[in-house]
Amino acid sequence: MDYKFYMQRCDKYGKTLSDLPSGTPNKDLLENPIDLESYFVGLRYRSCQGLNTIGKAKNIYTETYSDADGTRVFVPDEITNETTKVILTLVFVGDDRFDVRDRFNDYIRHGFHKYWDTARKRSFVFYVDGELPIGEEKWYGSKPYLSCEYTLNNINGKTFPIT
Repeated sequence: MDYKFYMQRCDKYGKTLSDLPSGTPNKDLLENPIDLESYFVGLRYRSCQGLNTIGKAKNIYTETYSDADGTRVFVPDEITNETTKVILTLVFVGDDRFDVRDRFNDYIRHGFHKYWDTARKRSFVFYVDGELPIGEEKWYGSKPYLSCEYTLNNINGKTFPIT
């Protein structure tokens, strides 16, 4: 099966940036989803770890008292989660692998993005605030490639199904 891996610029709620003024540099890239492997020619998806992790609940409250057995617990109807980390591993191949990596790094480091793929059919909104990898250069036979791990901060602490 041929899987696709997408990203799109968005706001922190996952809403697309669809009302940018005309003349905005790279307006098409900012408003529309991109297939990572098609847009960044030479980029190859390797893995995505932590995609199904659910962050620790941050709005469940407990109280204990020294003169009472048990614990008092408040569990709300809607549980909110702490941010989780998703590790996206990409490979950059070809003679211009360094340029493609630099373009991808420049794209990913600004603002919020939504990620989804057709393999797991899950999406999440993230930002990047850590170091961007320069990648480890490796060789497969006589063909060099860069392997890069990106740490993505999943702001909702969970992923959502896509249809």
